[in-house]
Amino acid sequence: MKKNDSVKPLLTSLEDVNNILAKIAALQSHAEEREAKMNSLILKVKNRYEPEINNTKKIIEELESELAYFGRSNRKLFKDQRSIKLTYGKIGFRLGNISLALVDKKNWTWDRVKEKFQDLFSTKYVTIKTQLQKNKIIDDVKAEKLNDEQLAACGISIKRGEAFFYEINWDEIRLEKIQ
Repeated sequence: MKKNDSVKPLLTSLEDVNNILAKIAALQSHAEEREAKMNSLILKVKNRYEPEINNTKKIIEELESELAYFGRSNRKLFKDQRSIKLTYGKIGFRLGNISLALVDKKNWTWDRVKEKFQDLFSTKYVTIKTQLQKNKIIDDVKAEKLNDEQLAACGISIKRGEAFFYEINWDEIRLEKIQ
């Protein structure tokens, strides 16, 4: 016997269940009211500070553009060093991540590049990937194109869980009666 088997259930009738549904509805309504009030307050604070924040960010972007222009215009300063340390910070050039680009878009496509690499290097740089199409199998099971026997022959079976649910009948609930 499990420990919980000795505990008396709180709900013993459909009337008890109905009362619980009414309590849940009242609590959900209360939570939604509080959330709406909270969202209203958040919106007021956001509207108060957002214009100033956006203006400040715009000024920062303009200043960053000026710094970048200075750097590009004075490339010779970075000939020996990639960066220069100053009192209030550092400026310089960073190498970006390596990326690949087509040499000539008229004569090369990524599919053609893939074929060429496969011809020259086999599967060293090209992967050939196959994937089980589970959604297609499920669709064919639903359409009765695949049966349990066929699935079992392939090492799989259909699994379908079940979960308890509840729904509040909001049309029938009168919050005055609940409280």
